Amino acid sequence: MKEHPELAEEISAKLMGSDERVAAFENYAHTSPEEAAAVIVEGIKKKKKRKWRILIGQDAVNLDQLQRSHPEDFHENLIRRSFMFKFEPGAFYTMPFHFGPHPLRGSAIYGDVTTIAITYLTDRKLLVQYLPPPFEVGQDPLITVYYGMNRQIEWLAGGSYNILGVDASVSFKGKVDQLAGNYCLVLWENLTDPILRGREMQGIPKIYAEIPDPTIHNGVWQTCAAYRGHKIVDLAVKDLKPQGSQELKEFERIVREGNWMGWKYIPKTGEPGAEVSHPTLFPTETNIKEVSIGAGEVKWHRLTWEQNPTQFHIANALESLPILEYRFAGVIKGSQNLIVPGKPVRPLR
Repeated sequence: MKEHPELAEEISAKLMGSDERVAAFENYAHTSPEEAAAVIVEGIKKKKKRKWRILIGQDAVNLDQLQRSHPEDFHENLIRRSFMFKFEPGAFYTMPFHFGPHPLRGSAIYGDVTTIAITYLTDRKLLVQYLPPPFEVGQDPLITVYYGMNRQIEWLAGGSYNILGVDASVSFKGKVDQLAGNYCLVLWENLTDPILRGREMQGIPKIYAEIPDPTIHNGVWQTCAAYRGHKIVDLAVKDLKPQGSQELKEFERIVREGNWMGWKYIPKTGEPGAEVSHPTLFPTETNIKEVSIGAGEVKWHRLTWEQNPTQFHIANALESLPILEYRFAGVIKGSQNLIVPGKPVRPLR
């Protein structure tokens, strides 16, 4: 390359072509244009030695070795097998897996998150029926209903989506892990991508709902979740008072020390039972910029099968949990990281 810089540059330029090809070479090719040019130049230099075979990339080397070792049946058998799908060791796959490893690009940072959260006391005996062992109701039988407007999401190339979830205050008493925190009963989202990732990868019970951006009128924040036009729940917060720096730090400390837990469940194919069934811990990292505390209200809507065929039982179960006393209501603004260094999502034991 050093002896023929102008030739290498010309070959690289011809290899590239359009802007789309440039992007493809840079992001996905096993061999870069520069590396390919270097191989070609070396092959040209060895022309005098009657060495005309120029192989670009390890895949070409592998094919060459296959052809040399089995020249008679190469095209009918070996080349077919060499191009068949194979799982790459250590690579991460999601369905449909046969198109290759999942293109994990960008961080899991959510740059702009606005949360409406309302916590209330409910009936312990009624709540316990929705907690699989070894989860137990926490010190107080608390339900937190929260809405999140997520913007500037790195892994979605700056995209956005909204969520509305329900957590129960719990303790986890496993054979190994002993934790206190929140167990996610359900998490509605209005975008397919995070629903699939959260269900398959993290074991969070995500399902779809129509979740609009909040409205703010006369100091009242309102939002809801619905399905096919039928409301599941309404949230409202009013009389908000901004908190000072000391309260903000204390609130952030409480959030950071909490444990968010779920249950990964994948049913068997064509028969009852589970292929995968275990509790999970999902660490997150939250940076809070603003907190305003006020008075909140949650209104669950009782639904029929005709209104919401696949979720009506979920909405009705949550509606049956009485709201005995509101404990917290507020609006929180900040950012969030869903992949915490050194703290991966993991099964609980």
